[in-house]
Amino acid sequence: MLIAVQLWFVRATGKSNRPVSTSAGISIMWFTETPWPPFAICVGIGAFLLYRFWTTQRATFLVAALVLSGLSSVIFFIEQAIVTEAEQIEANVLLLADAVEQGDVEATLRFLSPREEQMRSRIGGAMAMYDIDDLRITDLHVRMQADNSIGISHFRANGTVSGKASGVGTHVATRWELTWRRVEDDWKITEVTRLHPIRDNETIPLFESPK
Repeated sequence: MLIAVQLWFVRATGKSNRPVSTSAGISIMWFTETPWPPFAICVGIGAFLLYRFWTTQRATFLVAALVLSGLSSVIFFIEQAIVTEAEQIEANVLLLADAVEQGDVEATLRFLSPREEQMRSRIGGAMAMYDIDDLRITDLHVRMQADNSIGISHFRANGTVSGKASGVGTHVATRWELTWRRVEDDWKITEVTRLHPIRDNETIPLFESPK
């Protein structure tokens, strides 16, 4: 329930200023990712039944149309209550972006696996030296692997990076892949890969400017 509320908050209020393009892993059933296909089917059949009622005046068609109308509403609300593994990770990426932009080191490190001490130290150190503003997350999608025990999120993160000492800001365009694994009941980052923003299959060091 907590994750469902968290995802609803991200969808409804938290990311209106972050244009996000998402798609789920291929192992997730389509009807748990979006309610619109079954909703559209119910509406289409309901419209046909209403037409039949109009032409025949048979109450059976009207009752069936009303039942389908109720069913379409149920489908919509059930979908909103179902949070897939990929959607959990998508929500975490957006919440992680918020923590980074706010300069909240503690909240950022909560998303990292406790075992990844070196990675936690490097990221915490970088956040102590730089501010990130106007962070925009785009091209966000998640693919699930190993029977949904591993999730890999891909996204682009563009923003202004400023040194805390100098205050001079530079616009930076980046592309990332984060590997997530379940740690108890939470998804935690176990690997961070920075990809070249343009060239496919090319990685660059985490804090280096692309050439």
